[in-house]
Amino acid sequence: MTTKSPPINTKIGSYLRYGVPQELSEKLCRLGIPLNTFRVTSKKNLIDRYELDSKTVDAVKPLIKREPIEEELLWRLLQVNNYTCCCCRGIKGDTYLIHHIVPYEKSQDNTYGNLAVLCPNCHDLAHQGAGLTSRISEYQLLKSKKDWERQIERSNVDNAALSFKIHDIDYVNIPRINELARRLQSQLPGIVIPGAILRISPTNRNQFHAGWTAKHEHSDVFRSLIPHLRFRNLDDFLSKRSVADPQFVGAYCYYVGGVYAKSPKIPISKSTGAVEVYVRKRGFYIRWIIDPLDLVSMTAVTRLGTHSVYSIYGRVRSVAQKPLQGRQWIEIDIRPYIMASPEVIPHRTPAIAFQKSLQLEDWFPVEDDAE
Repeated sequence: MTTKSPPINTKIGSYLRYGVPQELSEKLCRLGIPLNTFRVTSKKNLIDRYELDSKTVDAVKPLIKREPIEEELLWRLLQVNNYTCCCCRGIKGDTYLIHHIVPYEKSQDNTYGNLAVLCPNCHDLAHQGAGLTSRISEYQLLKSKKDWERQIERSNVDNAALSFKIHDIDYVNIPRINELARRLQSQLPGIVIPGAILRISPTNRNQFHAGWTAKHEHSDVFRSLIPHLRFRNLDDFLSKRSVADPQFVGAYCYYVGGVYAKSPKIPISKSTGAVEVYVRKRGFYIRWIIDPLDLVSMTAVTRLGTHSVYSIYGRVRSVAQKPLQGRQWIEIDIRPYIMASPEVIPHRTPAIAFQKSLQLEDWFPVEDDAE
């Protein structure tokens, strides 16, 4: 699913903020009618000067008397909904408008939770009289919006993870990437592995003192390997049926979200113990064991202990039962390759409850309890 681009002409946004349909907003801008001009110009002059029809003027005039939707919120709403109707999901057409779920005349509510992106056809259905079977109810609008936003968000996260859209790499397991590259190269002769992958042998564990250049080169190699492996979102696996599949162990996966860990003690040396990075959700205890020598910098060491949000790429090593605090969890042990900050992050709170300033806790599943 590809995210659509926002309108190029920002003047269109001035009309969209009042609920004027996209197609009509674009038409008015093409005719060179700024919103304020439309507002102060009489109906007769709008018809005579710009050759607008009476129906168009009558439709726009009442809308632009409303309080406008905040510009930042408008673009957020459109981006989260992929500039697409949340009910038909673009099947009925690719134009849209901003609809008030509870009519503006009743609520004067311009908050995110009361706004939905609809196409003109679905908008007409939402305004049908009560009792008609074809009418889209307020409940249906809310549900459609929530489901659609969740689907788009998931698609955007998956696309970004599979495209390796990351920054601030904190952990690179050079020997494991080295091993993976060698194995794939033997299986797929067409893969070309840069010489950098051979510079550090799998037995050299002094990675913390290996230069960032080598780690950066190995992360680039890993990026090139992703298309040749079946990496899946870990959330797809979190069911008893999935983990019972014999092919689950050994599967390549990525997780995007908040994790817990404790920073290793400084100075880091070969005697420094392993660090457990983990998250608990839906009855599963997911953990990644990392060697502190594979952390790329002191900043990474510090960030590890601050409940950070990561993209973690790895391979499932084992599945077992884990008793914890009087409860049985399904423990999934994953061998990590790379940990980095993701460019696209999933909202762990419903998008319908959008806030201007999201707190760090919003990125962590409800079941997580730091120890």
